[in-house]
Amino acid sequence: MTQGPRGNKLTIDGQVDTSTVASIVGDVLGQLPAQADTEIRVLALYHWVREALFIYPSCPDDLCEDFNKALRQINWWGYGLCGTQSKVFGMLVAHALGRENVRLLGTHERETGNWKMRERGYRVFKWSGLARDNEPDSPDGHSTLEIFWDGAWHLLDVMVGFYRRHPDGTIASLQDLLDDVDLAAQPVGDPEGDMPFGDEREVFTATTVSFRSVTFNSWPGEGLPLLLRPGESFTWLAEPIAGAYYLHPKIRERFGDEALEPGPRGHRPDRATRRYGNGEHRWVTTLHPRAEDPFWCTETGDWHLTVELPYPIITIEWRMEEGANGFLLPHAEHDDRLLPIQATGQQTTPKEQPPSRRYRLILRSPGRATETGPKPLVVELKSIVQLNPQVVPRLLPGHNRIQLRGSAGDDLQARFRYRIGDGWQENDCIGVGPHDVAIDGDPESQQLTLSNGEPP
Repeated sequence: MTQGPRGNKLTIDGQVDTSTVASIVGDVLGQLPAQADTEIRVLALYHWVREALFIYPSCPDDLCEDFNKALRQINWWGYGLCGTQSKVFGMLVAHALGRENVRLLGTHERETGNWKMRERGYRVFKWSGLARDNEPDSPDGHSTLEIFWDGAWHLLDVMVGFYRRHPDGTIASLQDLLDDVDLAAQPVGDPEGDMPFGDEREVFTATTVSFRSVTFNSWPGEGLPLLLRPGESFTWLAEPIAGAYYLHPKIRERFGDEALEPGPRGHRPDRATRRYGNGEHRWVTTLHPRAEDPFWCTETGDWHLTVELPYPIITIEWRMEEGANGFLLPHAEHDDRLLPIQATGQQTTPKEQPPSRRYRLILRSPGRATETGPKPLVVELKSIVQLNPQVVPRLLPGHNRIQLRGSAGDDLQARFRYRIGDGWQENDCIGVGPHDVAIDGDPESQQLTLSNGEPP
């Protein structure tokens, strides 16, 4: 498995570090008693995924490979339907138990209409085209997951929120439910296992199953570290920016703008709405026209700045002195097309293009063409990214043990801004190492900024 990424990081003791599959599994299972059996361990991972991901149509693997990588699914998008959510859950269980003990199942209606989704309004599958009176490409398909332990397979459907038990207490397989449909009617007393979105038992009892290990990407994807240079900061915003999220063009084409425009969110009636989130990267730096400046290019007489973030970048903004100009490579990891830019401007990812994690600026001083030559240039950059707010570190009521991790010489600072009642409060942690923050009350609408020193 991938090693933990090097870079600047903030973690809170008792919360899950989502930077690697190993850290997720270790943190989730580390909260269990040492003698916890396999079922308890698997259910802990099941419940964590149920909390971390929410329902919204994600892109098929053949159109957008990012949705087949567990780490990006967890940290970037936060949403998905049956296949993508099952793969994330499967990846975590495979790390804990071994890949041979995980299999994805493909299911289809045994007879047209016997899932009864039309008459019940698609509780779980509400984003199907049928919710808009259009025929979807595949109205009768579902993916689910089984896990092997104690000599048997066990069905745990992480998207629907469904599993069932035999009278002896063991968790049933999908074949068990097909053989005894009455078993599916027996609740398990788990709000995350008793179909919290509504009764969808027919999906598991009136179905034809492909009992094979459907291929899923066994590589979770690399976690890109957050590397903050002096003057850089990253803020996990308290509230999402309306419309600042990415959807693959094929998904938009299939489901339509009117269905997708509100943005990703959950459907649990007993919980607050879950939505996509945004982050804001800022960098203020003074560039100098000399070899000692790490961004100065002597051969071309300009500066080359690269911004690389662990999230997909939705919008780029820049501000410089009047008369400065240059070029922007908005998709530096995809292509090398240059866009001419002036002193101030903004570039938003077009709907038909996937967002990049890296962009590059080639900047020229307003004095470049004069007799005096280039002069220092102050640059302010702001980037808006998309992320999953469900897995961002958060302060909890009471005592919080915060760890700031970075390289030698980093001047790391963390600022928590949060609301308790009608008032906003702030807590600062300065310097690499552990910090203790006590919260009197329940902090709401939290915003967290991690910075490497103050801007020059």
